[in-house]
Amino acid sequence: MKNIITALLLLFGASIFAQSKNPGPEKSRERIESLRIAFITERLNLTSKESQQFWPVYNSFKEESNQIRTNSRVDRELDDLTEKEAEEFILERFSQQERQLNLEKKYYGKFREVISVRKIALLYDAENEFKKKLLKAVKNRQEQGLKRRPQR
Repeated sequence: MKNIITALLLLFGASIFAQSKNPGPEKSRERIESLRIAFITERLNLTSKESQQFWPVYNSFKEESNQIRTNSRVDRELDDLTEKEAEEFILERFSQQERQLNLEKKYYGKFREVISVRKIALLYDAENEFKKKLLKAVKNRQEQGLKRRPQR
């Protein structure tokens, strides 16, 4: 079963980038999110009851986590920063990491209410594994695109 999910992930990941010039970022995000849900559900071996309780908590966690990342983006080139601006950037990055850690601690407690600690550990591993597989699929797709282009 794990091999089937992995193969599907690679195929779907590659197909996301095989679309036309403007595949629609929203459509791609939806596909990736569907794959993430399937991958995590399979890795955690969630029962239907666990799944009903887990996904609202997980989605809330992801939403808050995305807000932390979005609010901490730098809009200018780092090469052009003064020493003072660079220090502010680094301190803001530390603050962002601290907010993210506090969020993870908060949601650890919420996850414990709906799934076992063992499954929480599997969740963290599954998230990392999913990212790696997705990046690998993107890289493979980019390499395939480069191989198809005619040499000038």
